[in-house]
Amino acid sequence: MKKIITISGMIFICLIVAGGIVFTGLYYYASRLDMDAKAYIDKIIPIITTSWSSEELINHASPEFLEEMPPEKIELLFDILSKHIGPLEEYKGANGKIEISISSEGKLITIGDYMAEAVFKNGPAKIRIQLIRRNDEWKIFGFLVKVKVKL
Repeated sequence: MKKIITISGMIFICLIVAGGIVFTGLYYYASRLDMDAKAYIDKIIPIITTSWSSEELINHASPEFLEEMPPEKIELLFDILSKHIGPLEEYKGANGKIEISISSEGKLITIGDYMAEAVFKNGPAKIRIQLIRRNDEWKIFGFLVKVKVKL
């Protein structure tokens, strides 16, 4: 009986150590992906919003985004934003997080959800940007600009 308890205890300790190693590895991987996503956002938002380039957004968009928001709608939206809030004057950076999940097919799915603050010629705005990572590449999954309208 003592031998069974000792073996069970050793197995339990091994499982705890293995779980700790897996958790640490996932935490490191997620932290690295989060830094990578934030760097991508901090690079791409100024490129897109300095001149409200619909072409830049389209080039960095995921297929799902373009299905919901075809190029002609993006061009119309950016024309309105360009006239309403003007070009980017100051980019203040983005904050957010990534989520990692596994699909039913066993594929790793990484989605980032970030909020960036910026100042444009005619006032401040917040930009919510969602990313999806496929084939080691980030693509824009969602793009929403929130502005305060002066009445």
